[in-house]
Amino acid sequence: MKWGIAVGGFQPLAAIIDDLLLLARHGELTYFAVNTVMRESADQPEIRRRLAELLPAARQWAVIRLIDFLVADEELIADEEIQRQVLVYGMENNDGIPMEVAFTIASAIDLGRWFTVAHSEPRVFKAVVRLMRSLLLEPAPLGGLLDLEHPEEVLDRYLDLLSGHEADVSVLEALRSVEEFLVEETPPWASREDRLASVRFSRRERFSVAALRQGLGEWETRWMAIELAREGRVVELIPDLQRIFEDEPHCGGAVRALGEIGGEAEWELLRQAIPKLVDLEARAKEPLSGVNVWGPVTRHGFEYAEIVRYLGRLASAAAAADLKTAVADFDPQVRLAALSAIAELPSERLDEELVGGVEERRKDPSERVRKSAEKVASRLGS
Repeated sequence: MKWGIAVGGFQPLAAIIDDLLLLARHGELTYFAVNTVMRESADQPEIRRRLAELLPAARQWAVIRLIDFLVADEELIADEEIQRQVLVYGMENNDGIPMEVAFTIASAIDLGRWFTVAHSEPRVFKAVVRLMRSLLLEPAPLGGLLDLEHPEEVLDRYLDLLSGHEADVSVLEALRSVEEFLVEETPPWASREDRLASVRFSRRERFSVAALRQGLGEWETRWMAIELAREGRVVELIPDLQRIFEDEPHCGGAVRALGEIGGEAEWELLRQAIPKLVDLEARAKEPLSGVNVWGPVTRHGFEYAEIVRYLGRLASAAAAADLKTAVADFDPQVRLAALSAIAELPSERLDEELVGGVEERRKDPSERVRKSAEKVASRLGS
C-alpha cells in the first residue's frame, strides 16, 4: 500500500486526495499519504488545508507525524484555526506520549494567544495544561520549557491562567507540576525562589479535599487526584481510594496511595487482592528471568509488585507466607519488591525459609536483584 501511495501520487492530486486522506487515517500509512499531499500541493493551499481533517481521527504516532508536517508549513500553521486543532488534537490524541509532540506544537503556535483563549474555552484549557505539563516535566527528547523563547514569560502567563481558574484537581496537579519543575530543573532565573514560594503558597491556599474527591470520581482526572492524595497524605480520602481499588484492583495508583497513607486494614485489603490480580500457579511455572518480562503471563505484574512492597509493613503470618512466594517469582520486579518487604519484617517473622529465599536471590540472574539481596542479607546478619 505504501508503494501504491507513492505511485498513485503521480496522478493529479485532486483526483486522489479523498483516497489519500482515507488511507492516511491508518497510522502505518499517515506519513506516506501526507508526504504525497505536501509534495504535490505546493501550489494548491486549499488541498493542503484538508490535512487538518485528519487530526480528529489520527492517533499516537499518526497524529504526531501529521503535526510535524502541518507545523513545517509556515502558511498553514499561521492560520488560527489550524493552530487550535494542532494544539487540541495533538494533546488529546497522542495516547500517552505528549513529549513527542508538545515542544513541536509550543514552538510553532502563538502560545500567548492560546493562554488567553484558555481562560474561556475548557477544551483549550485542558490542552494547554497537558502541553505545559509535558514541557515542564518531560523535556526529552525534543525540548522543554527552558528551550522555548522567553520561558519565564511563558511560565508567568501560564500561572496567570491557573490563578484565574477554579481550583479543581487539574489546576492543583498543574501547580504541583510547576513546583516540581522549579525544584528539579532549577532554572537559572533570579526570580526562581520567589516563584517557587508563590506556587507553594498557592497550592496550600487552593487545596481542597472536595476537589480531590470530585477528581477521583472522574476517569480522566482520577490519576491526578490519586497522586495528589498520596503525596499530601490525605487520609480523609482512604475510603474513596478503597472503593476505587475494590472496583479496579489493577489500579496501580490506588495501590501506592493505600500503601503509603493507609494502615493495617488497607495493607490487608491489598494482600487479599493478589489472587484477583495474578495467577500465582501459572507464574510459579515460568523460568526465573533476569530482565523484566512482557507477555500475557505478566498481566498486572506491576500492581502485584506494588502490593508486595507493603507486605513487610503488614507483617502478619499471611503476609510473610506471601513473601515466600513473591521472593521466588519469575519477574525480577516482584523479587525486588519482596526483598524490600522482607527487610521490613520484624525478627519474629523471619523463619529459615524466608532467610533462605534471600540467600537464593544472592545468586539471582538479575544484577539488580543480586545487589538488593546482598544488602538485605547484610541487614539480616546472614
